[in-house]
Amino acid sequence: MRKATVFLPSAPLYASATSEAVLQDEILYGMEVTVHQEAVLNGMCKVTSDYGYSGFVSSSALCDGQYPANRVVTARSAHLMKHPRVDSVQELCVPQGSLLICMGETADGWSQIQPAGMSGILYTRTSWLAERAAQIAPEPVFRRNVIRTAMRYLHTPYRFGGKTPQGIDCSGLCSISYLANGAVIWRDAIKPPKGIVRPISLQEAKPADLLYFPGHMALYLGADRFLHATARAGDDGVCIGSFQEGTSGYRGDLKESFLCAGTIF
Repeated sequence: MRKATVFLPSAPLYASATSEAVLQDEILYGMEVTVHQEAVLNGMCKVTSDYGYSGFVSSSALCDGQYPANRVVTARSAHLMKHPRVDSVQELCVPQGSLLICMGETADGWSQIQPAGMSGILYTRTSWLAERAAQIAPEPVFRRNVIRTAMRYLHTPYRFGGKTPQGIDCSGLCSISYLANGAVIWRDAIKPPKGIVRPISLQEAKPADLLYFPGHMALYLGADRFLHATARAGDDGVCIGSFQEGTSGYRGDLKESFLCAGTIF
């Protein structure tokens, strides 16, 4: 086994190493993985992400070693430039949720970035980044920050297995919103498995808690409203849903199939 880091904007994580494999997840730039098997088939490696999700990624998406990132990308994308100028050459563009090492900041709003798998320094706008959470913030702050993170994906198209502003699914939306704020939850839309999430009733749920349905999950916004990534025709993306009949986004089907809410507090 060895540690490696994703140094492409994202690395598709597949269920198998075959050409017909199902996309399970996307491991984003700067995220670390443990490689269990090298190039088993079609140049694919068997890996486990730092948040415990396993599958197969292309070996060409990985560079050796760990990447102790201290920033997370909060803009829909961050351009990594050769020089701290808007007209500079763009070396890479990484999606929201990506992790970066910031070496320092300039007075005119640029951050110096140590790129993964490359030597030298690149630059990106400081306003596109936030401190990477080393631990879960106090409850009111955590809840506010998770909702703020998740709302940045509003109107993102639905993509099964996706986890970027180019396409995202229901568990991708929930898991990346938590992960960006220092909390690791399970990537699949299943009733709370063993881990930090404990089941609660809808009446107990507060904003940023999780809602579980058969094969689906959402983030609770309060007042019977929720944010979710849905493949339903007419929505087909991240939108606000409701349990209240007669309101915008009403989902009677989800109200009837609701399993439980989940909280980490």
